Amino acid sequence: MAIAGAHDLLWTSPQWARQIDKELDAADNRYPHQALIYPNAGHGVGTFPYLPAGTHLIHPVTGRDTDLGGTRAGDATAREASWSKVLALLASLGS
Repeated sequence: MAIAGAHDLLWTSPQWARQIDKELDAADNRYPHQALIYPNAGHGVGTFPYLPAGTHLIHPVTGRDTDLGGTRAGDATAREASWSKVLALLASLGS
């Protein structure tokens, strides 16, 4: 499962999430897979839901403020919406 924010400013995650899904389809991969792209979300979509998170971080080496894109609301919505899908995918692999 590839989860991406449509407004990720760190890298082109929506494009690559779709590419991963497309290549798995082309390879007739037998395992469940999908790309989840969330509008108004940035780079911070692939984390646990219900925890506070910002849309900026201070780079640990350079000390620069890094804009992750999206909005706090968009990221929170994406994390909440994708969490049940992540858990369902993991549960399906256990049987």
